[in-house]
Parts: sequence; structure tokens; C-alpha cells
Amino acid sequence: TSVHGTGSSLPKLFHKSKIPWVRIQLPIYGGAAIRVEKELAGKFSRKYISKPTSTSLTNKSWHELVTVLAYTHSFETIGVYIGIDPLNALFGILAKRLYKNINSVVYYTADYAHMRFENKFANHVYHAIDKFVLHNADQVWNVSTKIYELRNMQGVPEGKNFFIPNTPLLDQIPS
Repeated sequence: TSVHGTGSSLPKLFHKSKIPWVRIQLPIYGGAAIRVEKELAGKFSRKYISKPTSTSLTNKSWHELVTVLAYTHSFETIGVYIGIDPLNALFGILAKRLYKNINSVVYYTADYAHMRFENKFANHVYHAIDKFVLHNADQVWNVSTKIYELRNMQGVPEGKNFFIPNTPLLDQIPS
């Protein structure tokens, strides 16, 4: 089932404000194809990328990384890369360092759990990626005040740490 959140709201705001945008949708569940949508110079296009051949989290993540790197490399300049959740933000940080064509990476924390995975190793990797991204993203956006406060306790500087509610009423923001 499709879930609509900030990732769905931002393109609407960008369209309204005539801001060029590209969205790479990496499906939460492995059965769907990766979707790349963009609106550049007033023209909208959508392309479906083959879904990963394996449903293992590791293979799916490598497939997504390669897709994100290929698409971010194809642009001369990217003003802002918004990565929703740690892995997507990590892909943006890697692309920024590799290609030097991304001005700013935003890590949008859509949710947070101390025990994300029952598997202790997977949970450790998740938190290691989260910590790396926190300290290497240009800004950290948090879906709740509780996560915002946690990020403060984790040492994210105040000028980099922001509370941005999930699916804010973006159409009420003046263009």
C-alpha cells in the first residue's frame, strides 16, 4: 500500500514553486520497482527501474545505492539532496563526496527506534549508519519533537537540527 508522507508532499511544493526536482523512490518493500520522477524545465517524466532480483536487504540496498549514484552523477549540480531515513541519506553523502555536485545533504529522520531490528548485528549496523549520517549531513530534519530532542542529546548542533513534522501542510507555505 502506498504511504504518503514528506516524500510525496515535497514534489507538490516544488511544482507549485516552479523549482526543478528529481525524486528517486526506493520502495520500502522489495517487491516494487524503483521509480525515478523528475520535473525539469517544466517537463515531468517518470521512469521505472528494474526491481532488485533478490529480496535480501543487502542485495536490495546495493541495487538502490547503484541507482542513486547513477542518477546523482548524471546531474551537473544538485542543490539539495533529501534522504529520508539513514540509508537514503548515506547514499546522498556518498554521492556528494564522490561527484562533488551536491551542495547540501539533508537527513530526514522519518522515525527512530532503539531496537530497529531483532538481529543485534543488523541493529548495530543501522545505528552506526544513523550516527555517521547525523554527523556528515548538512542538516538533520526530524519528524517529531521527541526525535529532535534525541538528536540534540546525540550532539547534533542546534543550527543543523530541525523539527519538520511529517507531511507538513506544504501548500500553506508561501512560494
